[in-house]
Amino acid sequence: VENMGLKRFRQKHRFLADKKIIEILDDFTDRNPEKMKEIHEKTQKYQEGLKKHRLRDWIFRKDNYSIFSFILIYLEYLILFPLHLYGVVFNVLPYKIPQWIVEAKIKDKQFHSSIKYGIALILFPLFHWIFFFIFYALFPDPWYAKWVFLISQTLMGLFSFTYMVSHRKTNARLRYTQKLNAGNKEILQMQKIRKEIIAFMDDLVKEYT
Repeated sequence: VENMGLKRFRQKHRFLADKKIIEILDDFTDRNPEKMKEIHEKTQKYQEGLKKHRLRDWIFRKDNYSIFSFILIYLEYLILFPLHLYGVVFNVLPYKIPQWIVEAKIKDKQFHSSIKYGIALILFPLFHWIFFFIFYALFPDPWYAKWVFLISQTLMGLFSFTYMVSHRKTNARLRYTQKLNAGNKEILQMQKIRKEIIAFMDDLVKEYT
C-alpha cells in the first residue's frame, strides 16, 4: 500500500490498493503466465502450511520472538486472570447462546456472523439486567454498588474478550517460535516463500508505478 503512495490504515486506500494490485496481476499474468503460475504455486504452498500448523500470516512478520517476552506476557496473563474470570462468569452465556443457536439452526455460514450479532445485542443487556436484579436482591446496600456491578459486567466482558484474543495470539506466536527453535523445515521454508512473494509483489508494484 505504501509503495503506491497510499496509507494502509485507511479503508478507502486499502480498497484502492487491492483494486490496483488485481489490475497489475491480471496484466502480468497475460504477459508472463509461467512466472505467475510459479507465484501461485508458492502462495498455495504457503497457505497450506498456515492451515497445517494452525498459524496466521501476521505471525511471520517477525523472524522470531523473544522467549523472555513470553515469560513476561504469561506472567501478566496470570495476574489478570481473576478479572478475566469475572468477565467470563457474567458474559459467557450471552456470548455462547447465539453460537449454539446459529450453528444448530442456520446451515448457510454466510449469515452466521450477522445473526449471532443480532441475537447478542438482545441477550447481553437482558442477562446483565437479570444479574443486576439478583445482585440487588442479595446486596441492597450501599445503593451505588448495584450500578457499579451493572457497568462492570460490560467492561469486564470487553476486557475478557480482549484477554482471550490476546492469549490465543500469544499461544500461536509461542508455537511458531518453538517450531523455529526446533529447526522445523516446513516453517523455515514458509518464511522463505513469504519473503519471495513479498519481494516479487514489491518489484511488480514498483514496475507499474
